[in-house]
Amino acid sequence: MQCATVQRRAAIGHSRSSAFGLNNARRQGAVHVAAPERAPKVDVDAAERARLESTDAFAELVAVANKKQSVNRPQKIDDLKFRQNPTFKDCFPGSVKCYSTIEHNGQTMQVPFRRVHLTNGSHFDLYDTSGSQDVDPRQGLPKLRAGWVAARDAAGHKCQTQMYYARQGVITEEMAFVAAREGMDPEFMRSEVARGRAIIPANKRHLELEPTVIGRKFLTKINANIGNSAVSSSIEEEVEKLQWSTIWGADTIMDLSTGANIHETREWIMRNSPVPVGTVPIYQALEKVDGVVENITWEVFKET
Repeated sequence: MQCATVQRRAAIGHSRSSAFGLNNARRQGAVHVAAPERAPKVDVDAAERARLESTDAFAELVAVANKKQSVNRPQKIDDLKFRQNPTFKDCFPGSVKCYSTIEHNGQTMQVPFRRVHLTNGSHFDLYDTSGSQDVDPRQGLPKLRAGWVAARDAAGHKCQTQMYYARQGVITEEMAFVAAREGMDPEFMRSEVARGRAIIPANKRHLELEPTVIGRKFLTKINANIGNSAVSSSIEEEVEKLQWSTIWGADTIMDLSTGANIHETREWIMRNSPVPVGTVPIYQALEKVDGVVENITWEVFKET
């Protein structure tokens, strides 16, 4: 150990002596160390910056829009060519889609779940968002909520939000449905919605919806963004994006379409979506006025 220490100190001393000698030689002018050459600085973006500064960016955008690049053309139902839906069996070969039966207000409801079979012979159940299987997109999903909404319309209910009913002490079919999905008591579900600590996004115009709940006391929900653009996509592609999203577990969908033909595209998405669909209305409003922001009025905006 002592020998190693002595050698280390000797090496350090030699290093210091060498460094001192080199510095002394530099001071006396005996050693000349050339400074590294620096490559000339080239502004590779100068030409592009000059081009941008000399042009009108908005005018360029208008010119691009006028080229009619979008393939989001109005499509006839007979022209739509849907590919085969992603099948539950292909995506989950070790699982089966099951339903639990619940009764509420004299109605029988089938609540979906996925049963995973394990190699040891046991199984466990998972939340399922895949929707009805083997459905032709041209026909759309079954209208699960049609009877529920029709009964409220017949009763003359002007306000049909889930919070409204929850604060009236009413457990709706949607509340009973999501309570079964979450493994919760329906009254607890109603209470959380009434307090504003949970929401059940269930637009009365989305009859194909399998209700879900979002709140701090419930399972975490996953959102998927889809939508056409000003350049490409089609109704068939947007429906296919929806199908892949829901079969892999998306609890909600955001349609962020910014191209042409948004209204018809969204209608196809709604008719084939088992999960809530959100939108950004300003995108569609801009499409209606051909991108001219100044032409957006309240009438245009509220119709999106």
